[in-house]
Amino acid sequence: MDILRDTGASIDIVSRNHILPEHFTGEVVYVKQPLDAEFRCLPLAKVELQSPEFGCVVTKAAVIDAQLDSGWYLLSNKTYELILEAKRKPTLSAVVTRSQTRKIEPLKSEEKGKKAVSPKEPAAVVKGDTTPLSLPPAV
Repeated sequence: MDILRDTGASIDIVSRNHILPEHFTGEVVYVKQPLDAEFRCLPLAKVELQSPEFGCVVTKAAVIDAQLDSGWYLLSNKTYELILEAKRKPTLSAVVTRSQTRKIEPLKSEEKGKKAVSPKEPAAVVKGDTTPLSLPPAV
């Protein structure tokens, strides 16, 4: 489906032909056309826009009747801003080299050495009278 940018639109518009029933959100929106005096109540659906240019953007769109399908997805200002934001995000492909790991590992081993109890010291020392406790039987 082709995407048409509408600079005057405040919400995306898509045809029912391109929406699965489980994508409807249960919400509605009232839309008014410039040359029409009446408002139209349209259901909202979750839409996933994918393109190699910007990746994947998930948004909500008002759904029009299937008979009005012109093959266009009308893109609003809000979704256009989401697409611009998605384009700005860099794709990270981070790699840690062996030399970086060697620099990090001595620091980690020093921290472990400070926190660890030496094997010569017991984990707990009990002094005084040790009397056995009488506990009720397990159920």
